[in-house]
Amino acid sequence: MVSGSVSSQPAYSEDLVKAVLLERIVTFLSWSTADADGAVEMVVLGEGALGSEVQRVYSRRKFAGHSVAVRFAAKPEDIGKAHIVIIGREHAGDLSNVLGACARSGVLTVGDTPGFGERGVAINFYRDGTRVKFEVAPRALKRAGIQASYKLLTLARVVGGP
Repeated sequence: MVSGSVSSQPAYSEDLVKAVLLERIVTFLSWSTADADGAVEMVVLGEGALGSEVQRVYSRRKFAGHSVAVRFAAKPEDIGKAHIVIIGREHAGDLSNVLGACARSGVLTVGDTPGFGERGVAINFYRDGTRVKFEVAPRALKRAGIQASYKLLTLARVVGGP
């Protein structure tokens, strides 16, 4: 199963669990613009701990078999070229502009803020008691030209309609 547990005295931080889950989730996705030989380009929009954890973990190991280039951006117009954009909660009020900046094909949007999935972020992490789980927005994936396996959709909370 693709989920993780975080106890009240965690051996692993919640953001570490999310960073590792993100890699597992990506293995259930396919998209045509992914460069099979190049690095996975990740942009962290904002200053959330998830982005810092992704950078820390994947600076030392591969992400879904690829090297990773992580950079941070403060504004949607600074996103540039990316395969994955991790959207910090501080951009909740500007989410439509952020998603507009990610509208080109092949950009996987990721968040960990309540309501982001329903608002068009493709993968959104949430906490259910001590477990970190995720929701998938199939419409957001379709807009980005990304296909999710049936197995991933059975493990996720599906939001925003098919």
